[in-house]
Amino acid sequence: MTTSRPQVRVHLAPAGLLRFGTAVLAVGVGAAGHLQTAFGIALAVGVSLLMREFATPGVDLATTLVLAAQALGSAAGLPARVAVWDTTFHVLVAALIAIALGAMLPPLRLPGMLLLTGLGMAVGLEWEALEYLVDLVAGTSYAPSAADTALDLAGDALGIVVGLAFLRAADRAGHPMPAPRFLEDGF
Repeated sequence: MTTSRPQVRVHLAPAGLLRFGTAVLAVGVGAAGHLQTAFGIALAVGVSLLMREFATPGVDLATTLVLAAQALGSAAGLPARVAVWDTTFHVLVAALIAIALGAMLPPLRLPGMLLLTGLGMAVGLEWEALEYLVDLVAGTSYAPSAADTALDLAGDALGIVVGLAFLRAADRAGHPMPAPRFLEDGF
């Protein structure tokens, strides 16, 4: 009599593989002694994990791709060498988060857009404060200037506007965003 073992199939979606690779990168960067960069990459993984739950699969994948690219660039030191690196990612991530949050709401009108903008900018302010605190705790010499912080927040604001414009255009074209996973699962 032969008995067969049950086969276990593991399916990792592309976003999951990117998240895993980014987490491994954070560990490697931290082991190399670049603790502030490793912490930033770990935060990117955390944001990506949140997006997995609160975004549609397409927005989740797009966010994970953007965050993985940002993490790789940070590990390679690109923010110090490419002037628009950090601001570009502020725009992209803010747009994707606005799209993810906006997809959970009924079609947005002006009051909803203002609320989402205010929430998005509050998150941006918290992020900037966290960057400053990490710098203080890590004792690194990088201290974001007021101009750098203002540029990051301007990128966040632009990203929110882009995300809201995308949601509005999709709604007007008759293509509303699908509900996020947790709403489909009956959260």
